[in-house]
Amino acid sequence: MSADDISYRVKTASKSFVQLVESAPDATDIFKVGDKVMVCNAAMTGFAEIASISGQTVTFTAELEFDPSLTDYGDAASISIARYRNNQWLVKANGGATGNSLYVNRNGGGDQEVANGVQSMGLTYHQFANGNPNTYVAAPGNFQYVDAVRMYMPLRAVMPSKAPGESDVVNRNVASAVSIRNRTL
Repeated sequence: MSADDISYRVKTASKSFVQLVESAPDATDIFKVGDKVMVCNAAMTGFAEIASISGQTVTFTAELEFDPSLTDYGDAASISIARYRNNQWLVKANGGATGNSLYVNRNGGGDQEVANGVQSMGLTYHQFANGNPNTYVAAPGNFQYVDAVRMYMPLRAVMPSKAPGESDVVNRNVASAVSIRNRTL
């Protein structure tokens, strides 16, 4: 789950509302009452549900856990709002020579192939407290203490030609680790 690809700059903000900078498009063309949104600045991130929209002002059903304009680095230029989205990433058979692919399903709209040849995807989580700080674990006891995620993907490609006696299948592994915003020490 994350914010939508498009976020909107905020002119003024509080725990209970934001006012968009741009006068167009109208906030009612961007958001609907009941939408889940993410509000963030350079230091904090919060989630809310839209209660009402008037002009370029978006009001929330419940207050954010923080005031975006009153935190460190909370100047208006760093504040933005975006719709919340729910994406599911999965690896499944693709019916082709590589066997599997990585797919994404955005908000329940059907699986879309993203990367051909991804054989599986593994995630492990680094904990900064209540656990061994030097270990990535498959299932952390409390996600509040996760400060990084490591991803591992075996990849397979099928070469269009090969030398006699060689396999046309090439296997490689890709790994990456990312820290989670606001939780890095």
